[in-house]
Amino acid sequence: MKLHIQVIDKNWRRTLPSFGRYIRKIVACHYPGPRDLVIPEFSVVLTDNKHLQTLNAQYRGYDKVTNVLSFPIPYLYQNANGHTVSFLGDIFMGHDLIVAEARAQQKTVLDHATHLLFHGLLHLLGYDHQTTKEAEIMERLEIDILASLNIKNPYIIQSKS
Repeated sequence: MKLHIQVIDKNWRRTLPSFGRYIRKIVACHYPGPRDLVIPEFSVVLTDNKHLQTLNAQYRGYDKVTNVLSFPIPYLYQNANGHTVSFLGDIFMGHDLIVAEARAQQKTVLDHATHLLFHGLLHLLGYDHQTTKEAEIMERLEIDILASLNIKNPYIIQSKS
């Protein structure tokens, strides 16, 4: 596995100081795609709401902030050792919206960010949620991955007490 992490919004370092190391560890252990023939590679960009809104407007036509965007860029190449590497694409995660959503949903920021990381990664692997059937498949994968990390089902709404 080859993973590139870029921190653009320094608030990520304040909120989740070890998030980069955490991402490397959990993705290495819980990567949901094939590993047998190729080395998977992708990037995670930890950025801010303004950047996500700009990308969302530019590439999706929605001039509004979003929590995560995935840009699949499938590309196969041979590395220096002769191994086949499959570059999957880029995941962009917006700090402030993720933090606000976590608080509103009574989740830890780490759990919510982990969910959105895997949500984005599943998009890079070709999963989507445009139809009910696609959403059911993708959500089941997310729930299973998160359960393996001892994170509760993100689709169960917590009631405020």
